[in-house]
Amino acid sequence: MSYSKTIILGNVGKDPDILTVTNGIKASFSVATQESYMKDGEKKQVTQWHRLIAWGKTAETIQKYVKKGMRVLVDGMIQYRSFENKDGNKVYVTEIRVNNFTMLGEPKSKPADSTPEPTEDVPF
Repeated sequence: MSYSKTIILGNVGKDPDILTVTNGIKASFSVATQESYMKDGEKKQVTQWHRLIAWGKTAETIQKYVKKGMRVLVDGMIQYRSFENKDGNKVYVTEIRVNNFTMLGEPKSKPADSTPEPTEDVPF
């Protein structure tokens, strides 16, 4: 038996994207986490962006309630996939499939992090 679990605590980067598919809906969104460390006596922060996807009832709940800036606690499983983009290049994607999530706070009026969310050309 094998098992994989990932836990993310961070802030939603933008309102979730919702896609209607044959067997329901898919929600995809990104969550930013921050790590602090000291370098040369100065505190530094690094922001990591995590791509999350959810299906079915979980996706429906995310569609209704999750908004940009909201603090969330998510547990899920890491998934790897690849596809060919429009230029014929192979693109590798790492995502976290959401199993459970908890909304921990409303969006702040001004985002604390000015690091832009990464963009990728991912089909669907």
